[in-house]
Order: sequence, then C-alpha cells, then structure tokens
Amino acid sequence: MKWELWYDNLGTRVVSQSEHMSVKWDGYGVADLSPLYVLMPDQDAVAVLAVSLINNKEEVITRNFITFDVRSGNQGVRFEGDGDCISIPVDAYKEHNFEQQWVAIQCAKINGAGQGHYAYDVALPDGMEKKMICEIEIVFEAGAKRVLARNLEGAKQNEMGLDLMHGADARVEYNSNTYYMTDEERHPSRVNVLVEGQRIGSFYLPDDPADSRGYYLGIISH
Repeated sequence: MKWELWYDNLGTRVVSQSEHMSVKWDGYGVADLSPLYVLMPDQDAVAVLAVSLINNKEEVITRNFITFDVRSGNQGVRFEGDGDCISIPVDAYKEHNFEQQWVAIQCAKINGAGQGHYAYDVALPDGMEKKMICEIEIVFEAGAKRVLARNLEGAKQNEMGLDLMHGADARVEYNSNTYYMTDEERHPSRVNVLVEGQRIGSFYLPDDPADSRGYYLGIISH
C-alpha cells in the first residue's frame, strides 16, 4: 500500500509525507490495518491524503483519498515562499455586473452567469511598510460550468412520487445538489484579468465539472 499527504502551495504541489506499507492481499473486502499517523501542514491548505493498493508489478489495484481543510491560525505562515501575501475573500468584491450572480460553499465561491466582471480594490503596502515592490503575482482559482435552471430561478423541491417512476420529468436542474460531471459536452469560458483597466492576462477555461478542481491561475506583472 502506498500513501502520501500533499497540499497545494500557490499552484505548486507539495508532498509533505509518503510511505509504502506491506499489506496482505486476500481479494476485495474489508480488513483492519495498522493506524496511519500524518502531520498536517503548518499553513492554510487543502491537504489530500491519497492511498493506493499496488501489487508486486507496481500495478494499481484500487485507490482512494480524503481531503482536510487545514487552518493554521497563523497569518504569518499562510503560504510558503518569498515575499508577502495579501489574501482577499472571494466575496469581498467592489462591484459586479453579471445579470445572474450567486454564491456557494458558505461564500467561499462566487458565480456569474453570462458575460460580466468582478472588480476588487487591493491596497498594496505603502512606502513605510515596503520600500520597493518589484513584482506582483496574482493567484486565484476559476472554472467554467454549465448554468442550470436553479442558478437562474432558484432551487425547487420536487415531490418524489410514483409518477417519477412512470417517466415524469425529475427536473434535476432544480435540485440543489445537481452538478454535472465530466462529459463529452463542454461548457467553456474565457477570463480576462485587468489591472487599472489594462489587460494583463487572458485564459481559456475548457470546463469545470463536479469531479475536477478548478484551474489555478497565476499572473505576473511588473
């Protein structure tokens, strides 16, 4: 069995722990294993504990994972790397002009349907705090998704009676838990990043199905 604990540090995948363990394979089923002890990162992160069962030919038999929302509680070690970090809550935008807009995951994710923009005010350190700023890197996570009926009209509770078993429309797009997974049909979008009205980056987002993470974007300006 192989396991590893990894997390994302501003777009860089960091493996903090990994190990191989010998286990007895007796076919598919449930068996007790020795306890596994892991040490979480000392910074804000989404830590992923990934486990794989591998045979002696290095072939993966099965795999699984679990995620941990790690909150360091220390603003000084939120990320690893040189320089200072300014973190802005995604819902702290100054304005937006999307016709349809909504939030998700306790306001940790914002959505806009159609064409529009989100604008943020970012206060950089002044000369007393930082004598010189040579480079700024902007990092955020974004994805393109299919707009569902509930996004436009709100979620609706359907009566789950026998009529559904006889071919009635389940109207799944109104279900608050509906989020389509990877499919042949894509729902792309494009993101333009502007600073003081000047475009500094443009990115094509092919899709963002429920079974994948969004796209981590980094833009460097001087």
